[in-house]
Amino acid sequence: MKRLAYIAIFTLFLCSPLFAQTDIPSDLKGSYKFVTNPGLGFDNQLEKGTVNSELIYKNGLITVVGYNEDEKMVYYRYWDFTDNTSPNAVRYNDKVFQLPLSDFKILTEKRYKRFKGVEAGAYTIPFRLRGIGGGGENNSSFDFESSLSLQANMVVGVGPRYQPESNFDFSLGVGITGVKLNEKNSSVTEERTASALTTSLGVVFKPVSNANIGLFMGFDFLGADDESVNWNYDGEMWIGLGINISFNKIQTTASPVALENK
Repeated sequence: MKRLAYIAIFTLFLCSPLFAQTDIPSDLKGSYKFVTNPGLGFDNQLEKGTVNSELIYKNGLITVVGYNEDEKMVYYRYWDFTDNTSPNAVRYNDKVFQLPLSDFKILTEKRYKRFKGVEAGAYTIPFRLRGIGGGGENNSSFDFESSLSLQANMVVGVGPRYQPESNFDFSLGVGITGVKLNEKNSSVTEERTASALTTSLGVVFKPVSNANIGLFMGFDFLGADDESVNWNYDGEMWIGLGINISFNKIQTTASPVALENK
């Protein structure tokens, strides 16, 4: 019985560091890059569970693999780095290193996926330029208009690795647009409004968080009931412009794996 008790105590002693390690906080999860120049008292990193130290590899890409709440210690692994200047060509990614959380925050910058995600929603394109270039199938001439159009769209966001939000949103949309028919652009004798099926492709640029600039191209197709009016712009490409077009905020969490392009 005593022997079993000794074994249990010894096992508990060996495993105590494991129990001390808690789940990684959500705001700490993900991948990082060492960005601060060594030489500010942060030259070395300890290998986890040892007294062995290695030089911190500036610009090294790492992924957080553990966290000790009691000691405020961050555990991480390099993506892929071999120190060929070392006599033994140390492979950093074969080891788990540790740094105090306060030092870790100073030395690293979070890395995010370039692909920020996909969102679905609705938007409107207030201004359209028609008859671009002129001389289309319907002998359409240049015109511009403000159209009432509501479209469902799928938006793909992309951006740099150092921020979670997207800088560019690419859009694919389909919807219904109200088009104005008159004697100048169709064969109607009285001005009226018709409905057209709209398809569009576009991109929204985000120079700052609260100012968006959208550039779109698309096509409007009148329904069967209105085909006989010979609308000049039926099936012709248009260019749409918009400022402060607001899509849902697309952002990503920190990149959790080392398989993406650096």
